[in-house]
Amino acid sequence: IIYDLRPMALDDLGIVPTLDKYLRNVKESTGIEVELHALGQTRRFPNKMEIAIFRLVQESVSNAVKHSDAKLIEVKLEFTQKFISLYIRDDGKGFDIAQPAKSNSFGMMGMRERVELLEGTLKVKSRLNFGTSVYIQIPIQD
Repeated sequence: IIYDLRPMALDDLGIVPTLDKYLRNVKESTGIEVELHALGQTRRFPNKMEIAIFRLVQESVSNAVKHSDAKLIEVKLEFTQKFISLYIRDDGKGFDIAQPAKSNSFGMMGMRERVELLEGTLKVKSRLNFGTSVYIQIPIQD
């Protein structure tokens, strides 16, 4: 539980190796194929930013595992000079985005709040029988 809240590997290794370890654990425990792709020059970021990125990926992947019946979950991180972009996609059953969220659906609300705190943007796209995509862009503030 403590690892899931704040993995110690973030302090030592940084975001990409920590996500790689987390996603390998998801793959082993669920049997779902999980892929991580990191593009661009990785580097260390402020602690609160790395924790937020980890938690955003964690929540997106957790939602896909719980609700999508996916066979594949892809996680892409792209590092540019000005932004960190996250793209999490599953090939699961998707959902009707026009339907109101369940009253106990705090995961997406928490993700929106976390992205807003980092002055980023969050977009979710889903289509029944075609999976769900989560796109997050966070500005890098040195």
